[in-house]
Amino acid sequence: HLLMQKYIRLQCKHLAIHLTIIILLDGPQYTENSTMKYEVYLAYSNSYTILSPIIRAIEGSEYSHIGIFITPGEPTDDSMLIESTISRNGVNISTLRAFKERSSGWKITRLHFQIDDFDKLRYFALLEEGKKYDLTGVIGLGFKRDWQENDRWWCTELVAYILLNLGFKVTESNNVHKIGTKNCQDW
Repeated sequence: HLLMQKYIRLQCKHLAIHLTIIILLDGPQYTENSTMKYEVYLAYSNSYTILSPIIRAIEGSEYSHIGIFITPGEPTDDSMLIESTISRNGVNISTLRAFKERSSGWKITRLHFQIDDFDKLRYFALLEEGKKYDLTGVIGLGFKRDWQENDRWWCTELVAYILLNLGFKVTESNNVHKIGTKNCQDW
């Protein structure tokens, strides 16, 4: 029985307040001595923008974008994921349905990696919500340069950062600032 949740967002632009409230509707069923394992799912896509084929060509990858699910269980159209996009000006939460509507092609994968604490995944993801898109970092990635900005994320960098904090080995060096979509497809 997996954890279900509902996200409520309250924003007041005049006061610069951004609050995400998580209401737990149902909790995992386990005893103190048992351990639950959660699957980790990623969503890949291509967009209708001119950058999508450019990123795929530079990276040699099938997809130009990635997000990570922050709702446990096998993804459905109502599942929530976090992603960083230029078009949405950085790190945002969306449903799989909205993700697919913005895509010219997409797929979902399950990592060969399980976690004990899904709240930890959600914690690291929600800490980054609202941060800006790291355009200079992603341009630097194309030129094999480290031009990343510490307070901004591009999509693959964000997903790698979250996974690294969960104990997943993202690359040999674990440098999240040098991760492209091709690296993610190899997971």
